[in-house]
Amino acid sequence: LTELNTPLGITAIEDGVFYNCTEITSIVIPDTVTELGANAFYGCTALTQITLPSNLNMISFSVFYGCATLKSIDIPSTVVSIMESAFYGCTSLKTISFGSALKTIGDSAFYNCAALMEITLPNGLETVGDRVFSGTGITKLELPDSVTEVSLGDMSSTLTYIKWSAGIPVISNAAFQEFSALKTVILPEGVTEIADGSVEISVGILESTAYKFAPFYKCYSLESIILPDSLKRIGKMAFEDCTKLSDVQFGKGLEEIG
Repeated sequence: LTELNTPLGITAIEDGVFYNCTEITSIVIPDTVTELGANAFYGCTALTQITLPSNLNMISFSVFYGCATLKSIDIPSTVVSIMESAFYGCTSLKTISFGSALKTIGDSAFYNCAALMEITLPNGLETVGDRVFSGTGITKLELPDSVTEVSLGDMSSTLTYIKWSAGIPVISNAAFQEFSALKTVILPEGVTEIADGSVEISVGILESTAYKFAPFYKCYSLESIILPDSLKRIGKMAFEDCTKLSDVQFGKGLEEIG
């Protein structure tokens, strides 16, 4: 079996139905299907092409996990959630088109999609989970202002450019700590504060060790940052050890620098 045309009239593909079917190369799923079960196409390593149904509500856990030859995917405009590890290890995936209804991208959804070099996130997206783009080639990221929750820690060695979301008004302590490749940061109108840094003391038997945490601590490559008029406060230690920072464009509303 190399080509799969699922029959008209079915509404769901159950969990793990085509698990490790390593010879399937293409799949067409009819528009009557609204649900793809977890692991439905897990390990279909020869899969290069798939047509998703236009009425799909959600892309479930690990649906396309390890589909290493899949090159592109169009997410239908009806999909609200992409669940954890949905495209984990799709190492040939180069192109993703997101639908306008998407609200959530779950943890590790595109983990180790090594061929993925760029991404455009849709307006309306609210949550980007942990390790979503870890192991990809993405170096630039623009967050829609609808995003209220994001975790980027696993991009600390690859991300060079970030446009933040107005939906997250406070840049928290350690938000970009030790993002060693980060060169440019744009904070949009709506961001009001860059938080204070902190020092934590670990007391040992023979000696104590101080650990520093700050929003942009040790961003050694950071060269420029654009601050909005809405920004009221920059906390203490916020840009400590940003040794290349030479271009800071301050907004008009700044009231306090820690």
